[in-house]
Amino acid sequence: FPDANGGFFDTPTDGETLIVRPKSYFDSAMPSGNGASAQLLIQLARLTGDGQLEDRAVTIIKQMLEVMTRQPTGFGSLNAALEHHLSVSREIAVIGGDANAMLEILNKRFLPHTAIVVAAADDAYLPVLEGRGAIEGKATAYVCENLACQLPITTVLDLERLLETR
Repeated sequence: FPDANGGFFDTPTDGETLIVRPKSYFDSAMPSGNGASAQLLIQLARLTGDGQLEDRAVTIIKQMLEVMTRQPTGFGSLNAALEHHLSVSREIAVIGGDANAMLEILNKRFLPHTAIVVAAADDAYLPVLEGRGAIEGKATAYVCENLACQLPITTVLDLERLLETR
């Protein structure tokens, strides 16, 4: 439930009347609502190319930055969001054909801050898919940073080789 000053409340405005509307930032057994929201906003911003979403995440982080530096262990989800914000945006799109073999390779790797998108040959619903398609009907992988992609890959072996160099 958005707050006009940044971040999110844990309860709706039309919900139960409370003395104070909670707005969680501190992680407990589960990530805080604002920490999880910041991480998701960054991921969604990078997938869609909507920079305003990442700006909203940065506002959440900035609200707690001073406290995060004094007590970092209490803000794991916000620290993860900050790390993601400061990292290079990486995207891997697998388009067309039978993508299962390529997905198997991708699922075996630790690829932090990497958005993996699978799409049919004619889909272009995200920026990483625009102007890209399957080659000769085969599953084709595009490995990108900030939406700038390497040459397309059509074999599992070539995908493994490229991932080894990253």
